[in-house]
Amino acid sequence: MEMLERYQEILIHAAPDLLGQFSFELIDTYLTKEVKKRVTDFLPQNPDLPTNTDFLTNALLGTFRQVAMWWFQHRDTQTKAETRANMRRLLQQLFIN
Repeated sequence: MEMLERYQEILIHAAPDLLGQFSFELIDTYLTKEVKKRVTDFLPQNPDLPTNTDFLTNALLGTFRQVAMWWFQHRDTQTKAETRANMRRLLQQLFIN
């Protein structure tokens, strides 16, 4: 979400049609590495989850991407902290229960 905030002004003026794609292309490689590392560490303790790390990594990245874009479009009604808290609660319910 921070990356979206930083690039907001540049992207809106330079290429408003690319706002949804460009910023995520810049951070996808980093996020993929970080999420895959966490998924790889997390999977052995959670055998009920899909074991394909690429599948689970991409499923989570898609979720994060959509939530970030939703927040970016609705940040006047929900703060970044509220969005993070909601995401944390959602993930805890999905993966802990």
